[in-house]
Amino acid sequence: MKTAWLYVVLAAGIFRLVSDACGEDPHALTAARQRYDGEIKSAQHRYLRDLRNLKSTYTQQGDLESAMTVKEEMDRVRLSAGLSVLIPENAVEWKEHFYWFPAQDLTYKDAMDLARERGGHLVIIDSEEENDFVTSHLKELYTWIGLHRKKFRDGNDWITVTGETPLFLKWDQSQGHGKNQPYAGIRDDGLWHDFFGSEEQRFIVEWE
Repeated sequence: MKTAWLYVVLAAGIFRLVSDACGEDPHALTAARQRYDGEIKSAQHRYLRDLRNLKSTYTQQGDLESAMTVKEEMDRVRLSAGLSVLIPENAVEWKEHFYWFPAQDLTYKDAMDLARERGGHLVIIDSEEENDFVTSHLKELYTWIGLHRKKFRDGNDWITVTGETPLFLKWDQSQGHGKNQPYAGIRDDGLWHDFFGSEEQRFIVEWE
């Protein structure tokens, strides 16, 4: 199983890191490193998601040997990223993902940063089944999910925190269209709402 794409992302990140830092104040280096770290983590999450889908395909085809090989690669990536250490003991496992529902209220960006610091990301809901699972664990009226508008403010297109087009949406009536409310949250009935982002709400962290 080849992971050479990670080195491509790494090289591109270093190039941007140096470019951003040159000729700038000392804070530019820190900011560039943070962006670089975020891109690497997003790439890891996308890779793990692709591996999970591949493992599911092999399992459905009855090719258990190939499915086990993919699982070993998933474990290797998680270990190299330190994900097994950063997943809390009270995280809930569902379909080879881990979900953490902390009893803490944060703004959208603070919640997103905390999720990344722990090696995960705000939950990305890809199906009705996953939406039902998440909803069954909600304790408050509104909870942040990993969906926002591109560039956080411009345009009408929504994008996941890992930079992908969402596979599933479940907006409540009249929601998802407010240009000044570029951040998404899920209500305790499973319907999604858009927010300004400055609201302090519960959030969900997901690890592949």
